[in-house]
Amino acid sequence: METVYLSEERSNPPADLSPLHLLENLQTFPIENELDQEQAVLEFLVRVVKPDMVFMVEKRTDCFPHWYDFVLVLAGSPGQSFRELEPVLDFATACCASISCSLLNWGQLKELLYKGEFFYLTHCCYKNLVYNRTASKLPKVSFASLLATRQRASVTFEAGKKLSSLFYQGASMYAAGRENTMATFMLQQTIEQCYRWLTRAFYGRDQKTHSLRALKTHIRRIAPSLLDYFPDETEEDKEILDLLEHVYLDSRYTSDFIVSDKQLAVLMERTKGLLEEAAEVFEEKMRVLDIGE
Repeated sequence: METVYLSEERSNPPADLSPLHLLENLQTFPIENELDQEQAVLEFLVRVVKPDMVFMVEKRTDCFPHWYDFVLVLAGSPGQSFRELEPVLDFATACCASISCSLLNWGQLKELLYKGEFFYLTHCCYKNLVYNRTASKLPKVSFASLLATRQRASVTFEAGKKLSSLFYQGASMYAAGRENTMATFMLQQTIEQCYRWLTRAFYGRDQKTHSLRALKTHIRRIAPSLLDYFPDETEEDKEILDLLEHVYLDSRYTSDFIVSDKQLAVLMERTKGLLEEAAEVFEEKMRVLDIGE
């Protein structure tokens, strides 16, 4: 899409955010096939949210052959609340499962870029700019910020990798002793810690939750290939994820929580693959910041 500059006034009244109005807006954009969905949602978001800039990154996984991540940048300074616009994003992503989107303002974006936050460095750049109505320029990031980003990510990676490896070793020990429930608990901790250190390294923060499904929402944006190890598509996939979601509490407080040998074997294999893929993803992303010492 070509870059667009508009001189529209910013004093327009707020858009009607009622569900019916949102649906009417979305239905004005015809969707002839699945590949048109991102274009329809983009135009819907531009019309309703009225951002200054929109960045879009296309990502592919086995679970999502075509998936798009939008970052919408609005006028404003850090501390501004977007609570009234959250229903718009929820509505847009509910209508199209292959899309994720987030909101921030100019002040927040500048702070994040100056700090060298990896996610925004790699997403919010001119090659990913699909809509623009401002003449403002993206700030240039200093060599020192890039180097600091690499160093922070590396420290987080090494600490997280070590912790995940210790949990996986514990799972292997319990599995060898046929203590399947405790082995599964240790695997849940392995996966949780893996998701957490990747999120902290590349997104600057993580969620305070033990739910793997919740943690996957960030992983989907920063390392979508990892979703292929614990998808949530088939009944078998859901059974495995449900097992991991319940084991954190039930393994300690419920005496009848049972994990079969077959289930444990699947979990061990997938978790091992996840750790190996996570290390490869990290190294690949670090090459983006390969700026020399």
